[in-house]
Amino acid sequence: MTPEQALRVLRLQTAVNQMAARYGMACMAIAYAEGGSDEHTAAHRAAARQYRALMRLTETLTRHALGETR
Repeated sequence: MTPEQALRVLRLQTAVNQMAARYGMACMAIAYAEGGSDEHTAAHRAAARQYRALMRLTETLTRHALGETR
C-alpha cells in the first residue's frame, strides 16, 4: 500500500467514525428530549439524516469493494 493509499484509508475511517458518532449523538438527543417537543422532532430529523448518510456511504463502499463503478 502506498503512503497516499494509506492516507486515503485513514481519512475514510475517520469520516465513517465521525458519521457514526453524529448518528449516535442524534439518537441520544431523541432519548433525552421530551416526547412531542420541538427538540424531540428535530432530533428525529437529525438522526434520520445521519442514518441515510451512513447507508449511502455503506452502499458506495460495498460497490467499491465489489469492483463496481458508478
